[in-house]
Amino acid sequence: QSGLNLEETYRGARQIIIHPNYNNPVHDNDIALVQLTSSLLVVHLLQVQRAGSLDGAGYILE
Repeated sequence: QSGLNLEETYRGARQIIIHPNYNNPVHDNDIALVQLTSSLLVVHLLQVQRAGSLDGAGYILE
């Protein structure tokens, strides 16, 4: 990618497990587990994308 920021790390999501009691549109239990396609060694800051937005790898989060 051009303009790659060396402070950022991109990983694909192998599996997303949404809380079974998630309630849209009030967003009760708005949490999920994300299994990555590869491991991370160090995470200083994790920024989560909003649902429906495009992530860095071109996937749509739902």
